[in-house]
Amino acid sequence: MVREFGLADDQLPYVVAGNFPMTEDEVATLKKEITALDASFSLIIGDTAASFFPGEDENDNVEAGQYARTLRMLTGGKGNPAVVVLSHPVKNARRDNMLPRGGGAFLNELDGNLALWSDVQGEVTSLHWQGKIRGPDFSPVGFRLRSVRTGFFDKKNRHVMTIVAEPMSDEAAADLAKNTTAREDTVLAALRDHPEWSLGQIATDRGWLDNVGEPQKWIVQRAIVSLADDKLISQQRKGGRWIITEKGEKALDGKL
Repeated sequence: MVREFGLADDQLPYVVAGNFPMTEDEVATLKKEITALDASFSLIIGDTAASFFPGEDENDNVEAGQYARTLRMLTGGKGNPAVVVLSHPVKNARRDNMLPRGGGAFLNELDGNLALWSDVQGEVTSLHWQGKIRGPDFSPVGFRLRSVRTGFFDKKNRHVMTIVAEPMSDEAAADLAKNTTAREDTVLAALRDHPEWSLGQIATDRGWLDNVGEPQKWIVQRAIVSLADDKLISQQRKGGRWIITEKGEKALDGKL
């Protein structure tokens, strides 16, 4: 992020390595360490809620509620920082159920629950609130997810990549959604017209190649996942061919 966004050294975050049970005593110790840094903090991030949970059972409402109140103690001090705790959603969560897993008392003690959801995985994501917000509503905030080099190499001397997120305008998000739909329609047509083709053959035919001419099969794979979620294609057995459904035929004919 320093390299990609041109950050200065004094803009870097302080990092506390490792994790520990976030009890009231630990919060008091942590606040003393923060005060000793003689800096005005605006944000404290906990990664993740489960990693610092001090109780025995995260589904226990008494323990979950006390944990949230303990985390709130970090909001005091110089700068009056906000506290954001990264939380896992419930198992097999869908877009309309992105709530923190565990006891419901945890959510009750929070000022809001912010959720990230990607319709196009690995390319964009959208931040909005869900379930609870104390304060004014706001429109979803879009971010483009961009793959960048870390400067490190693996054992095969290949670049180790990571992802940075950068804000997107509403117009850019709308354009990307249109492009994504068009790309999915292209894959849908290829599955109908050439069911015997591999992912690589579809990518090559459509001109989706990387900078060395290799087919970008991941583009086709992501389109297939989205098409399957929308029930436009189906697979009779794992590893078998994808078959266009009746709904998929209607989509290609412009009747949806």
